[in-house]
Amino acid sequence: MPLVSPVIDPLEAMLALARADTGLASVTSNQIARKHKFKAGAQSQSSWKTPSKALVIRYDVGGQQDIYVSNQCVRLAAECYGEDESQAGLVYTGLIALFRVDDRRVVTTRNGQALIYWVVPDGTPLSSRNEDIKQDFIGVPLKICVAEQPVG
Repeated sequence: MPLVSPVIDPLEAMLALARADTGLASVTSNQIARKHKFKAGAQSQSSWKTPSKALVIRYDVGGQQDIYVSNQCVRLAAECYGEDESQAGLVYTGLIALFRVDDRRVVTTRNGQALIYWVVPDGTPLSSRNEDIKQDFIGVPLKICVAEQPVG
């Protein structure tokens, strides 16, 4: 049976892109992940300080798949956390700045070099509050399109 080469994970590629951006990494103190690590009550060494700025990106429903092309265009959801709504806005504007590049980009993932064709907002931002952790955030849907196979 032939070995199937690994497929690029679009979410991992988006997280790698966000972590590689020095401005976004700086404003969030490198708190960029698939799930938030805020903890209500006592803090542990692995938890994020509450409140603080952070970026959480996860898969979302939606997006259109085309089985005849070797790319993945999927929908993601970003949550830009901050000490208050204004501080969450700093994370949001840092995220939006990532999309203001016309070139394709390559980032490193576990399955190899990922070619990101584009990333765009897929709707308008929504200010909200996570009552479990008592922290404001701005949510925004995203679309990302990546090559399915590693490049280079």
